[in-house]
Amino acid sequence: MEPDHTLRLLAPLAVACALCAAPARSQWSTDTLSAARYELAAASVGSKALFAGGYSSSGVGSAVVDIYDAAAGTWSTASLSLARGALAATSVGSKALFAGGDYSAVVDIYDDATGTWTTASLSQGTIWLAAASVGTKAFFAGGWTPGPSDVVDVYDDATGTWSNTTLSVPRAYLAATAVGSKVLFAGGWNGAGGSDAVDIYDDATGTWSSATLSQARDRLAATTVGTRAIFGGGGDSSIGIYDQVDIYDDATGTWSVAVLSAPREYLAATTVGSEALFAGGWNGVAGANSAVVDLFDDATGIWTTSALSVARWGLAGTSVGGSALFAGGSANAGISAVVDIYTPFVPTTYCFGDGSGTTCPCGNAGGGGEGCANSSGAGGIASASGSDSVSADDLVFAGSQLLPGQPALLFAGLNAVNGGNGIAFGDGLRCAGGSVVRLGVRVPDANGDASWGPGLGAQGGWVAGDVRRFQIWYRDPGGPCGSGFNLSNGVEVTFSL
Repeated sequence: MEPDHTLRLLAPLAVACALCAAPARSQWSTDTLSAARYELAAASVGSKALFAGGYSSSGVGSAVVDIYDAAAGTWSTASLSLARGALAATSVGSKALFAGGDYSAVVDIYDDATGTWTTASLSQGTIWLAAASVGTKAFFAGGWTPGPSDVVDVYDDATGTWSNTTLSVPRAYLAATAVGSKVLFAGGWNGAGGSDAVDIYDDATGTWSSATLSQARDRLAATTVGTRAIFGGGGDSSIGIYDQVDIYDDATGTWSVAVLSAPREYLAATTVGSEALFAGGWNGVAGANSAVVDLFDDATGIWTTSALSVARWGLAGTSVGGSALFAGGSANAGISAVVDIYTPFVPTTYCFGDGSGTTCPCGNAGGGGEGCANSSGAGGIASASGSDSVSADDLVFAGSQLLPGQPALLFAGLNAVNGGNGIAFGDGLRCAGGSVVRLGVRVPDANGDASWGPGLGAQGGWVAGDVRRFQIWYRDPGGPCGSGFNLSNGVEVTFSL
């Protein structure tokens, strides 16, 4: 079912669909909430992920809190003090806070250290606000009161006190995330259209500054990976739905842009490991809920795609115990109780030219986790993403810190050479060998990046249970040892069905 853009979603909805099968990928699994609902909120604290509130199929607010304990692998339930949907959540210290929703000022606070619930109050009742935390402070910003709000309520966990300040522009349906010492509030709806405003609070200095998105929009999603705060998707009811992605890099203080694989709003975002995930949403066409998951790997700078088991909007996302969880939402067949769980594929990397194993041919050690140094002074890096599933055949290899414009070959072998330490070969170390299969030549871009896959299975010939070692050979005419070529580190993958 598509979203209703009135100030309250009360239209009757159909009964939730049956649990659909997860995609045939080793890193995805599914579970279910105790009650189907959409526009719920999620936060993680300690080993627990909490999914609170939301709306039922009749549009009535829910008080249910589903709690997943990653350490125990179990689910339990609790209750908010007030049933409501369209609330906001964040965590700070040992506490998870669930604030606002349905024009309420209530804040429900779960303390993981004591296992107890308490309540507090925002300075005003609100709905469609955003929340994020930095340092000891939890921020709850904007919303609709009714009318767009510029109020920011701030809870300081160090002192147990509340204060408030204001955004530069009143708005609801904004997105928030924190990176470094900063918390960012971006986009939103001012009652007439989308906003491009970004308000930035720096906890290190106690000051506010502002920036702008490349596209004014609301109902976007945000998450942080590494030094990057990423704002993806969104829409503007007067114009359309967007695939725009704005990225703020706190390390450089600069903004850049990218695009999602499909435009959509009402999506959810979270980060696990080095990957930022933007999942689900609605693309503006009746009945066209999205199952798309766009994944950005901060380690490689590469975007890939995957899919939820059920297409839906108004879902909530959070991460705990090395997995990302996307729960609830409104699907074409009704309100969903599905929880899609993504556990990143983590291949084994080995045979580094950083001095931890075999010495590089002419003492040209690379940095930690790299191959032997090339003419740029850095070592080539091979990494893998996707999954080890033969049936999915979605394994993708990325090469970075290669030589721009110089051919690079990905190859696979049965063996880890010299016990995985490699032997001198050219300007680098040969790490993979035995029945070598070549998997294609690429020409790295201006940044020295290249990629191979998905769809490598037919060429590679592996089946479930096989172990393969992968490496990238690349030309380096001006290399330090004079051979004209070098190699990356090795990557080992054990394939599953």
